Amino acid sequence: MKKSIFYFLLFLLNIHLLAAERIEIFSLCRYLENYDKNLSIEEIKKLSDDNWKTTSKSFINFSFRPELEVWLKCIYKNDSQLYQKKILELDWPHIGYATLFGDYISKQGTLLLGKNHFNFTPRFELHFAPKEEKEFYIYTSSPVSSLIIKPILWEYGAFDRYEIVRFTVYALFFGALLALLIYNFFIYFFTKDKTYLWYCAYLLGVLLHQAYYTGFLEFFILQKPIEHRIYIHFIIAATLIFIPPFTRTFLETKKYMPKADKILKIMPFYIAFSSFVPDANIMIALLIPLSFVFMAIIFLALKKNVTQARYFAFGWLCVVTSMALMGLYNLGHLEFLSNFPYLVQAGIAAEALIFSIGLADRINRLKAEKAAADALLIKLQKEEKNRLEKMVKERTQQLLKALDEKDVLFKELNHRVKNNMQMIISLLRLQSNKIVDENAKDILKTAQNRISSISKLHELLYKKNEVSKIDTKNYFVSIVNEILKSTTNSKNIEIVFDINADLNMAKAIYCGLIVNELVTNSIKHAFGKNGGKIEISLYKENEKYILLVEDNGKGFDPSKKSDSIGLLLVKTLSSMQLKGDFFIDSKNGKSLFKIIF
Repeated sequence: MKKSIFYFLLFLLNIHLLAAERIEIFSLCRYLENYDKNLSIEEIKKLSDDNWKTTSKSFINFSFRPELEVWLKCIYKNDSQLYQKKILELDWPHIGYATLFGDYISKQGTLLLGKNHFNFTPRFELHFAPKEEKEFYIYTSSPVSSLIIKPILWEYGAFDRYEIVRFTVYALFFGALLALLIYNFFIYFFTKDKTYLWYCAYLLGVLLHQAYYTGFLEFFILQKPIEHRIYIHFIIAATLIFIPPFTRTFLETKKYMPKADKILKIMPFYIAFSSFVPDANIMIALLIPLSFVFMAIIFLALKKNVTQARYFAFGWLCVVTSMALMGLYNLGHLEFLSNFPYLVQAGIAAEALIFSIGLADRINRLKAEKAAADALLIKLQKEEKNRLEKMVKERTQQLLKALDEKDVLFKELNHRVKNNMQMIISLLRLQSNKIVDENAKDILKTAQNRISSISKLHELLYKKNEVSKIDTKNYFVSIVNEILKSTTNSKNIEIVFDINADLNMAKAIYCGLIVNELVTNSIKHAFGKNGGKIEISLYKENEKYILLVEDNGKGFDPSKKSDSIGLLLVKTLSSMQLKGDFFIDSKNGKSLFKIIF
């Protein structure tokens, strides 16, 4: 990319060789500055020669005077014996209105884009018979932009060739800047370095300004005129407003020049205010001091040996020099610069090239700093690693010792809880043996089974090391086996397990109690002498556990009022402890109990 910009600069320096077949005819014309906009062409022709002015310059810059009309009175003679076809160009793309009064009337101008589109600048065809002398008048005004009058008479074919060259130069210029913009934006995207972000914003402003300055914006992008000067003020602001933040990050002024950093911090607000001052001369007067401020900051950065300062200085030197030379040229000085019409673009391209080298150097410098920091970090990491390894070794030994003690205590706790519950069950059995009343015995057996379901869980916890999940199937099987042992009418009853999920300790206790109650109820009440089948299922669906207990007994009427403590316990455990829902479905001699939690 840098080589392409370099070759582009060499091309610009020699482009004037392609513009040889032209005559700058302002010195052959007379001009009239008119503020009476009611004058017609007939009245203009009647004016005496005393009203007209002459100049030896090739052009005049009338600056921004929207109330001004400038008339040209030109005489050209074809001295040859051949018919001639010429192109008269007004070499300034921002002439609002331009009208040729000759053999016919022809109108051009940016404010007539919708009616008569042209390329870059106003141009008119002129035809001369052999030895013919013609007088023609040109009317110009510019209500929106500055008015520069620079008439050039071209050979017909030469002008077409020059237009192609001009379009090519502008296309290369904008293409190079756009490529540079995209390149730096991707660097910002990957590095998140705000220097590249502000540089991209600055390049975007430069592209917008140059698109307007060269006529690209109105003629080829918008394809309509800029009719309000406020848009031009916006373009000026967009060009300048991102320079201070780019300068801050590029020169690292907060680190090396804190006072200059404070000035640069408020400068965008000053630029925004100055750019929208209605009077163009006051606006220029307000903005010019900024160049001296930047020069002072550059000298200070060079004095402090800021690494990026030399790139910044050379870059600004290129663009400021080219703009200053073109400014003097536009004021009527240094007319030899007409052979270098793309001097500003050359300066901007050179600045972009230097800033790109500076940004590339910034990356290399940051890489070197990072490599040094990485080397120091590796050294510190090794030292810290040795220290930490020693600490970790000591601490690991302490933790392993504490963990062994914890495991022993945890197993001992579960073992004692299980033993205590077994003792309670034994006491209940002894008491049950002394009771004659069958209902009372049944109540004690139910209580034994409930306590046993909890005891089985602690027995599992005692036997395994990992307690975050319980082997739910093994747990449910042990509970059901205990129920089958304790009931006399459990013969010919088939128990089927379909367990596809494991539970943590808290949920396992409540589900074990629920299974205990539902299976006990089914064995007691659902079957006759022929027995039956009980299916116990547990699975997970959409982050919800679903517990099913189903029997093929004689059915259960959920609408019938029941004083069963077991069913009340199941409902309470489902809603209060598991925060779930309990459903009963009984039909065709089957009962289904469903808990979703």
